[in-house]
Amino acid sequence: MSRDMESRMRETEDREAIKELRHLYCYHVDQGKLAECAALYSNDAVADFGPIGVFHGIDQIRQFYCEYLPANFAEMRHYVHNHVIRLAGDRGDGGCYFEVKLITTDGKGFTAAGRYDDEFVRVDGQWKFKARRVSFDYFLPDGESWAQKTRMKFDAR
Repeated sequence: MSRDMESRMRETEDREAIKELRHLYCYHVDQGKLAECAALYSNDAVADFGPIGVFHGIDQIRQFYCEYLPANFAEMRHYVHNHVIRLAGDRGDGGCYFEVKLITTDGKGFTAAGRYDDEFVRVDGQWKFKARRVSFDYFLPDGESWAQKTRMKFDAR
């Protein structure tokens, strides 16, 4: 196999592994496997959840997932789409859109949507989040329409 073919195969495998990382993140959170979710981050990672808070290092990140989430949310279902991934050796970055249905611990339903902007690093052969920044487009109680909350501006240039 030519060197060019090998590098293209490696890049394809890395892209798929990063998509799987994002999918595992959603699966773990939605299934309540919160310690496993935190383990998807590198030891020196940053998780920026906007108005919820910014968490530095694996200990703060684990505390967020294992204490804050179960204290506030009884159930979640995540959906991610439109993956963009840029690679540079053992590092990468990119984004994807998310939608999430939530039920709070007091039984209220919400729908949220936005974008994950991620930085990735390969640690011991496994891709992990080096940074995850969440930008919310909306976080609405069930029954409210997102149409009143956001307006996209199209650029016709």
